[in-house]
Amino acid sequence: MTYVSGGVGSDESQPIKEAMPNYPLVLEFAGRTSYGKETSAWRGCRIVDAHGKTVLDTSAQGPFLLVSLPAGRYAVAASYGEKTEHRSVSLLPSGHVRELILWPT
Repeated sequence: MTYVSGGVGSDESQPIKEAMPNYPLVLEFAGRTSYGKETSAWRGCRIVDAHGKTVLDTSAQGPFLLVSLPAGRYAVAASYGEKTEHRSVSLLPSGHVRELILWPT
């Protein structure tokens, strides 16, 4: 399993966006402010497979986390401060899933 994390600033975000189609799972992290959506870095992220095995436990280094996983069902728990958001994702043998994780303020 491989992953790429980053996307802070235009220098990093363009290569990350170009690589997205090559990864079955794309997570985007953002917080909502009174001004709209704001991307943020340093999110804790844990991905668990259908058998309860942790397949990734990391801190995102930017607003994007691209993960190469086999087809299957996964539980994603992403944390920022005291808040944790949960998602259930199903990956197919082809294509990819893009999931926005938005923390309310």
